[in-house]
Amino acid sequence: MHEARPLAPGELVDADVALPAELARLPRVGLVLAKIIVADREAKGPFGSLEELDRVPGIGPGLLRTLTPHLTFSRATAGNGAPKLPTAGLGTAFAPPPLGAVAVAPPGRPNSVLNVNRASAVELEELPGIGPSLARRIVADREARGPFAMLEALDRVPGIGPGLVARLARLVTAP
Repeated sequence: MHEARPLAPGELVDADVALPAELARLPRVGLVLAKIIVADREAKGPFGSLEELDRVPGIGPGLLRTLTPHLTFSRATAGNGAPKLPTAGLGTAFAPPPLGAVAVAPPGRPNSVLNVNRASAVELEELPGIGPSLARRIVADREARGPFAMLEALDRVPGIGPGLVARLARLVTAP
């Protein structure tokens, strides 16, 4: 398999237009995650900022901090050509869903809230942004470390960041 060449010092990758092979050159981003990034961008539109890139499953605060010096966004910049920095979500605070955002209940669960401390992996897969692998990790973490004291505690599961927690806020509970 061909190994992606590392970025040159000062080289930036435009997350709003880069192909998977180019995104895979970023630190800690392999080809699989690069393809997930592109699929999300194609489905939901360009990112425009680090805050929006956080919506991608598998990207969390630590990876965002690693990627910050290597990314640019052609859709929106801070005015000096630098990527827009997130206003929330990189620390321990979790950004709420954007104003006007509408949460859609998973199929088969109209108007109901799923308790992540009791849900099976199959039930968790019904949630937006959670596939089979992430659902299994949530269940395994819960079994190994105990229940989630609050919804924000889901970020202890690899692959879950503040963006995904915010998107799930109206669909799940963790009391």
